[in-house]
Amino acid sequence: MLPEQYLIASEKLLHEADRLLNSLQLMHILSRYAKEITFVGSYANRTMVWPDIDISIMLKENNVEQFFLIGKELSQAPCIERMLFKNEYRTRPERAGFYWGIQLVYNSNKWKIDIKALNKEDYRSEVLNISYLKKTMSYEQRILAIAAKNKVMELTNCDRVPYGCSYHIYDRIIHRGLTSTDSIIEDMQKEGLI
Repeated sequence: MLPEQYLIASEKLLHEADRLLNSLQLMHILSRYAKEITFVGSYANRTMVWPDIDISIMLKENNVEQFFLIGKELSQAPCIERMLFKNEYRTRPERAGFYWGIQLVYNSNKWKIDIKALNKEDYRSEVLNISYLKKTMSYEQRILAIAAKNKVMELTNCDRVPYGCSYHIYDRIIHRGLTSTDSIIEDMQKEGLI
């Protein structure tokens, strides 16, 4: 596939994600429980290559009961197939939070939505990181990131980018100044990342 074709496929995913979010009324549900909501990851950065939406929130009351109310409301949607809850305050104290991993089918496609409720400090960090990426990456760099992600999926024979790879791709484009898919892949392979 050519980079332009990757971009077209990415834009199609972005539009479908918008329709899915509207269909679930997700922002309406989240706004009842969250002080702040921000999209993170490839949906926010406009570099989607597989059907996944990542959302970070800061709850009005940071407790598990509030987070379960979100899950209860979302579980009513007929398209939801599976919901996984994690209390990362117990399992991941360095980046703690409550987590819903939601799997669903929309327009005959399998989707994943990750919702993470973070403490104020970690939430602010997420907002700053995604704001930096959105401001820093040019249109051409976004196309390059999309092409590199697709190449990683091809090389790893996966239907999604392995966890953490997007960060490494963005880093190579923004901070290391790499300008081709081949140079990004080669650099990541040298470091054993793929």
